[in-house]
Amino acid sequence: TAVVRFPVPRDQANLAVSYEMRATLADSSGISVVTDGEVSFQGCVKTKTPIVVDGDLADWKLDELVAVPFEKWHRGPRKSEEFAGRFYSRWDDERLYFAAEITDSVPVVNGTEQVLWNDDNIMFCLYPWGWRMGEPLNTGYYREHLGPLVGGKAGIWRAGNVPSGPTRAEGAEIAVTRTPTGWVYEWAYPKASLHPLALADGEAFRLSMSVWDQFKKDKKTEQDWGEFSWLTFSGFNSSVNAQPALWREFTLVE
Repeated sequence: TAVVRFPVPRDQANLAVSYEMRATLADSSGISVVTDGEVSFQGCVKTKTPIVVDGDLADWKLDELVAVPFEKWHRGPRKSEEFAGRFYSRWDDERLYFAAEITDSVPVVNGTEQVLWNDDNIMFCLYPWGWRMGEPLNTGYYREHLGPLVGGKAGIWRAGNVPSGPTRAEGAEIAVTRTPTGWVYEWAYPKASLHPLALADGEAFRLSMSVWDQFKKDKKTEQDWGEFSWLTFSGFNSSVNAQPALWREFTLVE
C-alpha cells in the first residue's frame, strides 16, 4: 500500500463540494493500476477543551476552524442580510458537536413540544459511516428536524434511524439562541445516540444538511406551509434525494 500526498493551494480547497479523482499507478514494465475515488476537504477537528451546549460559541475556539459555507440556494437567491449562514463541527471521545450561525431577518417559531418542519429549523441527516466509491452503502441513516421552540426552548425531532440505532436522540443536547441578525444553533450527540458511529481519529461520517427559513410572519400551524426557502450546507436531501453517496463526508482529525 502506498500513500501519495500532494499540496493543494488553500484558495482551491472548496469546503462546499467534493471531487471525483482518478489515480493511475504505473511501473517501468508498463503495468498500471487505476482507481477512482472521492476527494473532499471537510474535516471535523477534535476539541481539546470542554464544550458546553448553551448557544454561546465562545468555547468553540472558532479561530482554529474554517467555516463550512452553504453550497446552494433553493427558492432563491436572497439577500445575504435576509438569509445566509455558516456551519462548524467538532468531536471528543464521547460526543459529536455541531454549530451553525444563521442570518435570518424574520423569525418564525410555532412548535411547542416538537419542531415544525416548515418553521425556521435545520433538516439534518447523518450517515454514521464513511464510504468509498464502488463500495455498497450500509442501510439507513439518521434523519431529524432540529431548531427553536416557543418560549426560548429548542428540540430535536428524530424522524428516521439506521436499523440498529435508536429511534430517539436520547442524551443529545441542543440550544438555539436568537441574535439581532438571526439564530445561533449548537447541538451535540453522545456516540450511543448515533450508533454505530465511531469517535476516533481517521473515522468518518456523511451529512446532508439544509437550513429552512420560513418568512411568512403570520404562519401559525404546520398545515399552513407558508413561504420558505432553504440553504444546503452538505449533500442534498430535503425529501428529494436521500442518497448518502451524494452527501459530503467529514473525516475526524486530531
